[in-house]
Amino acid sequence: MNYVRRALIVDSNPSSAALLSMRLNGYGFQTDQVSSSQSVISYLEDQKKIPDIIIVDIASNDSKLIELPQKIKFSLPWADKIPIVAFTTVSHRQFVIDAIENGYADYIIR
Repeated sequence: MNYVRRALIVDSNPSSAALLSMRLNGYGFQTDQVSSSQSVISYLEDQKKIPDIIIVDIASNDSKLIELPQKIKFSLPWADKIPIVAFTTVSHRQFVIDAIENGYADYIIR
C-alpha cells in the first residue's frame, strides 16, 4: 500500500486555493481546503486524514491566521508536529519575522 501525502490549504480566496491545490496534486499530494483559522481547528478535530503539511495564506481576510501555529499547539497538542508554512504575497521583513516567531516552520513568497 502506498502512502498518500496530504496537504491542508488555508486560503480565503477559493481561486488561489484551487491553483495551489492543482500544483500540489501534480507533486502527488492529496489536498483539502479550508478558509479560516477556526476551520483548521475543526478540520483537525474532525478529520481522520491528518495532513503532512498545512500551507496558509496568512495575508488572507482572517487576521488570526498569523497566530494559527500557537492556536494549534494550545488546542490540539498532538497536532503540534505538523509543519505549518506561510504562503503569501507579503514580503515585508517584519511580517516574515512575526510568522516565524508565531511558530510557522517556513515562509514562502508567492
